[in-house]
Amino acid sequence: MTAGPERNASIGSSLSLSNVILLVPLILSSLFPVGCTDDGYDWIIDLRTDLAPGEEFARVRIEVTPLHPDDRTRAGEPISVLVVDAMPSADYLRGVRIAELSGVAPGVYELHAVLIARDGTEVVARNLIVRLRENLANLVLLTRNCRGVMCPEAGGDPSLSTCEGGVCVSPGCGDDDLAACAPIECVSSDDCSATVACAEGRCSAGRCLEVQRTDGCATGERCDLDLGCVEARIADSGVSDASVDTATPADTGAAVDTGMMCAPTAEVCNGLDDDCDGTVDEDFDLTTTSMCGACDRACILGWSCTAGTCVRPPDPPSGPADEYLVGDWDGDGDDNLAVRYGQCVWMDVDEDTRHDIRQCFGNPGDIYLVGDWDGDGRDNLGALRSDCVYLDTNFDGTADGSPYCFGNPGDTYFAGDWDADGDGDIAVERDACLLMDTNRGGGAEFTHCLGNPGERYLIGDWNGDGDDDAAALRDACVLIDETRNGVPERTVCFGNPSDVFLVGDWDGDGDDDLAVIQPSRCVQLDLNDVGGAAEAERCYGAGL
Repeated sequence: MTAGPERNASIGSSLSLSNVILLVPLILSSLFPVGCTDDGYDWIIDLRTDLAPGEEFARVRIEVTPLHPDDRTRAGEPISVLVVDAMPSADYLRGVRIAELSGVAPGVYELHAVLIARDGTEVVARNLIVRLRENLANLVLLTRNCRGVMCPEAGGDPSLSTCEGGVCVSPGCGDDDLAACAPIECVSSDDCSATVACAEGRCSAGRCLEVQRTDGCATGERCDLDLGCVEARIADSGVSDASVDTATPADTGAAVDTGMMCAPTAEVCNGLDDDCDGTVDEDFDLTTTSMCGACDRACILGWSCTAGTCVRPPDPPSGPADEYLVGDWDGDGDDNLAVRYGQCVWMDVDEDTRHDIRQCFGNPGDIYLVGDWDGDGRDNLGALRSDCVYLDTNFDGTADGSPYCFGNPGDTYFAGDWDADGDGDIAVERDACLLMDTNRGGGAEFTHCLGNPGERYLIGDWNGDGDDDAAALRDACVLIDETRNGVPERTVCFGNPSDVFLVGDWDGDGDDDLAVIQPSRCVQLDLNDVGGAAEAERCYGAGL
């Protein structure tokens, strides 16, 4: 199973993990090498719990999310979300396989495991921090004494945010950090006890579990780990309703139906069997990027959905890029970097130095312009060919609508929102003047002259008023004209004359700032437009 989006499944196999527990007896997430792949690591996730499958929990949800290694904050969307049906016949006390992920990139991840009741409520949950640096297997232990434990505790240490053995601990317990784990409860089962007489304690990975005794109750009774001995329940063959059968005799002579409660309703895309036909979400197409493997799992913009898994676009080439582009690719209000190779552009929308979107459009010799062509808040590519611009408004690699023709072949073209209406327009430069077409009608509504012939123009919303204006680049200084009167209101000197200059709203504050690419893959950002030293940098691609 490739790492990816949410899936519903009935997978799992019992296995003995005693050798694993002996390797790391104090860590609830036990680690050991498994098989390998050429393009990532294998990651196996097993579950052990003393809660009863089918009765106390109906499903298991596993979510794996990448983290920044330094501060362990989220570094992107989950790479895998799995929902697995509980198997009443499986031995969860020994361990059941929940997930097998392959091709997972090395890094730090948060593993979130949840047991879900029949009515969809959360029974118990656990977070683990996992550092993936080799092929790995995790044993996640969820114990009944963590039910109802709220972590972090009110007024307590906020870093103790998950429950282990009935107490709040740090999720770092799963990252080879013994100090983050709760003290061990047991070395052997002799150290454990049970809350009801029909059960006994069992030591597992330093934690006490409660197990039903085979001789704990009289004939016709069963051991409930919360209540003790209660009337035995035997499943009949009727529609599962979890109620007492009143027919004489009952469907198979059984007194009580122990199946999952189900009152048929119209099927809704929610991960549940609403119409009680034994199939979940069967009326919905879960192979699309908007519902990939599950109803609430949409792929990141630019990713594809393959076999219910969100798949990242192929990697860009390893050599220097043809050029760097800037745009608000995901509509979140700040601009991000992209690199161009030929007719394809790779975009990093979350600043994690990895590509998230790949858009192939136009021909290798086209000039790319970037603008929000349809006013939806996201920037897209335009391909300039001769004196016509072909616009792709939805990242599908196909021009939308008729080409937009303006100016003359050989003109220098720019994109910007000249009239603050929220969508991008085109301008051409002739003799140190910009001819701005605000309605794509093929004629110029505004003319903005600035600087000297031969100087390069930079376009940006320098004062955050909603419309874009020109600035003239002279050596390593930018002459900014915010009022289009031909006279610069301010001059910002930044970088070196040989640097490649970029413009973008790097911090989402509404006005654009300068950046320069130096001989590396890192872009130096001037966030306050006063020049001098850079306040930040972003690294992406392989440089120019």
